Amino acid sequence: MENTHNGPLNNKILKPKDVANILGCSLNRAYRIIRQKDFPYKKIGKRYFISHDELEKWINSYYSQSPVKKQ
Repeated sequence: MENTHNGPLNNKILKPKDVANILGCSLNRAYRIIRQKDFPYKKIGKRYFISHDELEKWINSYYSQSPVKKQ
């Protein structure tokens, strides 16, 4: 889904299947992740919409909170 708008609407809007592809998980797992309290999404009717920019911020904050094991 390509967004050709200029200005503030230039942010790509994702659907749960896009989130699953980005995160490398199943669609069911993507829905479980989307429903988490801290996940940035908008729900219109029964559909979920996710801002690509907000997803990137969420991923970055998730990894900055997770302890990394040193080998």
